[in-house]
Amino acid sequence: MLTLFVTYGILNIEVKQKGMILMMIIEGIQLMGGIFLTFATLPQITQVYITKNVSGLNLTTFIMILIGNLLQGAYGIYMAVNGYGFVLIISNSMAFCMILTLIVLIVKYRKEE
Repeated sequence: MLTLFVTYGILNIEVKQKGMILMMIIEGIQLMGGIFLTFATLPQITQVYITKNVSGLNLTTFIMILIGNLLQGAYGIYMAVNGYGFVLIISNSMAFCMILTLIVLIVKYRKEE
């Protein structure tokens, strides 16, 4: 009986370690996706800043993206309280700054047109 308990305990530890490794891989993939999605707005920001032309951009779209980003950030905070979700907070914070920058540029250059 004792041998079974010890064996079960060892297997349980191995399963937890495999789960932790899998979780680290998933969080790494999530972070890379967050970085790509965040910096996807950088070419648009650069183009708007250089040309000062926002005639083809829809402000409502970027406001909706910002709201969605805030909701995901709230979910990330909830997950972080439970021990996960720090990656979500990092990537959403970066995306929030980029999208907000673009919204500010759209509003600024729309007034000048």
